[in-house]
Amino acid sequence: SGRFSSCYAVKNVETGKEGFLKAFNYIYAFREKGGGRQSADFMKDLANDYTYERDLLLFCQERRMKRIVSAVDHGEYWEPNETIPVPYLVFEIADCSLKNAPALKNPDLAWKLRAFHGCLVGLSQLHKEKIAHQDIKPSNILIFGESVSKLSDLGNATQFGNDSPSWNMKNHCGD
Repeated sequence: SGRFSSCYAVKNVETGKEGFLKAFNYIYAFREKGGGRQSADFMKDLANDYTYERDLLLFCQERRMKRIVSAVDHGEYWEPNETIPVPYLVFEIADCSLKNAPALKNPDLAWKLRAFHGCLVGLSQLHKEKIAHQDIKPSNILIFGESVSKLSDLGNATQFGNDSPSWNMKNHCGD
């Protein structure tokens, strides 16, 4: 879980395709802030965070950034009798992250270099489009198959010329 979001594995019942869902819990955020004007501004900020991350992911897909994890679906779920939607992103599902990769128990040099290479290619793809990831860590480097690595979690990323909702926050990653 991140900033008022929850993540878990999901499966499309029609296609059987699995994914990784990130749901933004605005209802919890609103209740956590206790209502009032400050909460309304905070909820607006959360909505902007979702929209910014979604649009940045779509931009990366349009640019065919193969070493950035793709969002395979997005939208809003409306819980019955609630007035606030639950926006979500569904990502391609990885086998593991670099943080908990089974191969890390005894990785050989070739495995390490392949994983590192994928991360660097992802950074290069982002940097060519003037995007700074701002949150590189082992849990945000995902492993697919034996050793294909991709960068994930663009929630803190910033793009030159496209104001990030998090850019002016104090203690923002990369500030």
